[in-house]
Amino acid sequence: MTNLEERMNMILERLGIPLRAVWHPDIDSNDHARIDVEEGLIIIHDVDEAEAMRSLFHEILEYRIRGLINPYRRIINSLIEVIEKLVYVEKEKVLEQIWSDFQLWKELEHVSAPTDFRGKKHERG
Repeated sequence: MTNLEERMNMILERLGIPLRAVWHPDIDSNDHARIDVEEGLIIIHDVDEAEAMRSLFHEILEYRIRGLINPYRRIINSLIEVIEKLVYVEKEKVLEQIWSDFQLWKELEHVSAPTDFRGKKHERG
């Protein structure tokens, strides 16, 4: 563990945040840092130590507001689930209607082509 990681973890401990900081400097990373809740980590990718500390502060704020955001995320995910079920039921009804239409059309195949309002036969050309 580096001196920077020790300072980061001391800050997390003093703030009562049950995560551990890991400093993995990576100049090619697309992210400055990220929280891995399942692993209990805040992973910092910044190369510069001052920037890494700013990223730690940012992730601490993210962690703190996560509790505010999660109820909305659960509600939205529940709504998506309900909408998906409704759409599935409606899609199945439409597919059944299309199948019924197809069967009726097949039965009526011997009927001559329909005419338009002028009495002309509607033919595909």
